[in-house]
Amino acid sequence: MNSDIKVLLEAIRDWRKACKQLEAAIPNGKTAEMNAERAQSRVLSILQEDSISEVLEQFVQSHYSRIALQNEVNNLEGDRDRIISIETRATQPLNLSRRDLNCIITSYLESNFEEKLDPNHSNFAELFAQLHKSIIDQYRISRDLPRKQKKQWKRKVTIGVTFSAIGLGLIAGNTQLSTSFSIYSYLLGGNALLQAIRDLIGEAVE
Repeated sequence: MNSDIKVLLEAIRDWRKACKQLEAAIPNGKTAEMNAERAQSRVLSILQEDSISEVLEQFVQSHYSRIALQNEVNNLEGDRDRIISIETRATQPLNLSRRDLNCIITSYLESNFEEKLDPNHSNFAELFAQLHKSIIDQYRISRDLPRKQKKQWKRKVTIGVTFSAIGLGLIAGNTQLSTSFSIYSYLLGGNALLQAIRDLIGEAVE
């Protein structure tokens, strides 16, 4: 694996962990938020490096223009175990579980197949910064909510964090794969990011 991609995946893993600690206010709310901001800054600085940003943008652009959608969808449903096995290896530093990947695949299969991550959303540094800001804002809002409402709110944000981390991780980790397989990574990672955008930013993606 490309060393720069490996560092990025490790940073995304640590950011996801910091966001989980933020949800639980470990060791306390203020410190957890500072830790999440620090983890975000590390991911952001890596995403802004030319060697990373150019590879990610090229990955999205090349797959957006060539996808034969229905065949890929059928293969995705019928070859789930193999896809999970390959994705787990390709994103190893991210420490994704089988449950994580099953969740992402199911989400994609339940989505609108015609919606794809397009080149307009391939500035991943900018997108990640927007997602992170929304996560921090949402956790701050949730602190003053009644207990039941707070639980529902936090669950939605937690899913947004998960989809942000896995979506970005799948695209980054699979820039190293052959085009014949990386199309699944584009579909799954792109859909996860689009879902995170809807849940956290509320942006309509065309």
